[in-house]
Amino acid sequence: MIEHINPDDAYHFLREVDPDDILVAARMHYPSGIHDEWISTLEELMWFLQPASDRDIPGVSIEGMASWVQDAIGDITLAKEIRVCKNEHENFVDACEAAYYKTEARVTYLKKQTQRNSK
Repeated sequence: MIEHINPDDAYHFLREVDPDDILVAARMHYPSGIHDEWISTLEELMWFLQPASDRDIPGVSIEGMASWVQDAIGDITLAKEIRVCKNEHENFVDACEAAYYKTEARVTYLKKQTQRNSK
């Protein structure tokens, strides 16, 4: 996922999406059940995907998540990386964990790019 992104694009990718574009997902908690999640930024997606425990997993379509990243966020590169995670892992939980690490790396990189602009 190495590519140069200018600070304006980094700000755009990190912004909060319009309310109509919020990604609705769920987190499955054992034993309390399913809890809805409303994701409106790439950083919120990263925290949503973060591995918590074997009793707590994200409930989201990986393809739907990749489409949201591409269409609502505008980050085609990360969307492709998320799709690769889906294709490389037969296990849904492993695919989500791989998508988390890709998203975490992307958010970290985008934040660095925005900091370059503020200096």
